Formats: sequence, structure tokens, C-alpha cells
Amino acid sequence: MKNIRILGLMCVAILPMAFSQGLDVPVATIRLTRAEVIGQKEFRDKVSRFERATNRTLNAEQKQELLNVMVNEILLVQAAERANVRATDAEVIAFAKSTARVPNTISDTEFRQLIEQQTGSTWDNFFKEAKKTFIIQKFLMSRPEANALQSIQINDAKVLEFYNENKDDFRNPDLVRVSHVFFDTKQRPRGTLEEIRTRANNALNRLRNNQATFEELVRTESDDEASKIRNGDLGFLSRTDVQAIALFGREFLNEVFSITKGNTGTRVLTSNVGLHSVKVTDRIDQRFLSINDPITPLSSTTVREFIRTQLQQQSQQQKAQEILEKIAMEVRREASIQTFPQNF
Repeated sequence: MKNIRILGLMCVAILPMAFSQGLDVPVATIRLTRAEVIGQKEFRDKVSRFERATNRTLNAEQKQELLNVMVNEILLVQAAERANVRATDAEVIAFAKSTARVPNTISDTEFRQLIEQQTGSTWDNFFKEAKKTFIIQKFLMSRPEANALQSIQINDAKVLEFYNENKDDFRNPDLVRVSHVFFDTKQRPRGTLEEIRTRANNALNRLRNNQATFEELVRTESDDEASKIRNGDLGFLSRTDVQAIALFGREFLNEVFSITKGNTGTRVLTSNVGLHSVKVTDRIDQRFLSINDPITPLSSTTVREFIRTQLQQQSQQQKAQEILEKIAMEVRREASIQTFPQNF
């Protein structure tokens, strides 16, 4: 079995259940700067989540390996705290957004909703796990060993080899570029749902009766402040974008794709976040990308540059893992650790 990685914890399992005194038995006790316990419920939940994520059943040896990872996480966080490495809530949220690759324009409230929809976890659980991962990475970058990460480079031959082996994966799906007049019904609604729907329908009627342009409605009616400066432009959407599906819903996307280029929808659309009058400003059919094409229609990053960055990050992550494992082994020599395999 490949080593279970310390980094990338957010995509393997989102947070264990809390240890409950009197209702649980310990699987491990750990102390570097303070005592912590990994309870049976927490551990079994972690095993279950890992097995579902990897579609495999862990044997006793593999469960011990997973427990070692959990112990190392606790030790690394305590070592980080001892080195005065801390993380603010704002830093953790920014890190989580970056890891999830969500647009910078998404609000913290919308991000919380997206996380809970996609992971099935509560925001508090997700945030706790994200904070732990961020502190460990921040601790790593504070160490002199981290300088080795910056020296990792990927040459053109490796980039071309990867592209040739994965050509079929580099393609743009069917895309529509969408602008909208947004009427918020979830986060900061201005009135009741009935009142908001009336306002949205009235705005669409003004547009259809040539009493206002789409751009004028964006400026005077839209609740989406971020897109106002772009005349309501949301960029390109695809039917298979998981973030777009979570934010808007499949029905909304299907409706958008039914609108022809240059036209506005004939009715107000409903999404997971509110009501929309929608205009499709561009359409791009699915196509394969050459190595020098932009990775997305609005991106200045080419496929070549994207591959180089991904391979570099992968190599850096592998190196970071090696460094963290070495640090964890050093910290283990100072710590008090007791495990109870009979409680797996």
C-alpha cells in the first residue's frame, strides 16, 4: 500500500468525530506539549472515510499506518505551536479557498455552503481540519529544510512527455459565457421571496419591452456586486463543473445551455443562491487542446505552463512529505506515545 500522506488531508477524509469521555476507549494517547487522545470512535470514523474515499478495506497493518499518520499530525501541530506558529481564521479560510480552487469572488458564506454541500461535513469540522493542515504546512515552510522545495524545477522534456501521455485529458467541454442580473434570496435578500420574484420579473419585462438594456439592469437591479463592474459577466460555465453545479444547480445550468448566443432567457431562472435574468454572450464547442493553447478560454496560462506547474507542485509535495516525515520522527523521540491496537 502506498504511504498515506500527511499533506492533502482535505481530499482524503474530512474530520473525525470528537472523542467523548465515558463513551469511548482510547486508540492512542499522545503528549509533546499537552496530552491528546485519539478515541475509538474518531479512529473508526477516519478508517471508514478513508475506505470510502479509496474503495478499499484496510487490514490491521494499514490501520496502524493510518494511526501513525494521525499521531504524526497531532505531534506536528504541537511542535508548530511550540515554535509559535499560529494561524488566523482569515488565513485558514484563504488557504481552504485556494485548495478548493474556488473563485476569489465567492463570499465566505457562499464558500461554507459549497463545502457543506460537496463534503457532507459541517463547516466547523471542515474548518478544524483545514486549520490543522494549514498549520502543518506553515510550520514546514518556517523550517530551513523547506528551502529544498524552491529548487525543484521541471524541464520541457518532462512537460512534453506528460502531455503526450495524457492528450485526451486536455480538452475544453462545451462552454457558455454568461452574464446575469442577480436577485439574492439566500444570503442578503431584499424583501420576501414573493417580493424578490416580482422585482426580478418586472426587470425582465422592462428588458423585453425595450425599457432598459441588460447592462442598465445589471447596474440598477443586480445584487451581485462583484460582477456589476463586468456588466454581470460570470465567465464561462460548463455542465460538468462541480463548483458551478453546487453553487447554481444542474437545472439552472441546463436552462442556461438552452439559450442561444447573444440572447437573454425568456424567463427568470432559479438557482441554489437566488434568481437570475441570464444572457449568453458566447458559446464554445468541446475541443481538444494543443500544448500551447490556453488551458481555459479566459486564461493566459497555456497547457504547457499548466502541466509544468502541476508537475512542479507534485514534486514539491512529495519532497515536503519526506521532510515532514523526518520532522515527525524527530519529534516522536521527545514525545510520549501509547497505542492500543486492541481497540482498533
